[in-house]
Amino acid sequence: MMNDLQELTRQGKNICPKCDKPKQMYYNPWCPRCEKPEFNSLKTLNFMQCMYHLEALGHDGIKDRMWDHFYEADVMLGNDTYFSFYALPENPDVEKYGEQVIKDFELIQNTFNIKTEEHILFFISW
Repeated sequence: MMNDLQELTRQGKNICPKCDKPKQMYYNPWCPRCEKPEFNSLKTLNFMQCMYHLEALGHDGIKDRMWDHFYEADVMLGNDTYFSFYALPENPDVEKYGEQVIKDFELIQNTFNIKTEEHILFFISW
């Protein structure tokens, strides 16, 4: 059913009931006249402060391990940048993530109350 609606929208045949103009496709059908974009709000944490906090609590090496992990995952790590952090799913695949990364992610998630499968932003600044 959704594909039919998307195709009708692409053909200009899905009419907005509010303004009687054709809807447009932008991931899903929407009316650019009636459906004003809204700000998306994501939780944001300072990555370096989080890592220093965890190391101050006795979790030695987590800053370097996490920096290396994200660098190897081709995350843009530089001053004044943001990157997405996705919490691990329940029972993560050890072969995919590795034991230490799972432990570090779980520590980050528990310390900063990031729920399973939640998405936040880390901000890097020095």
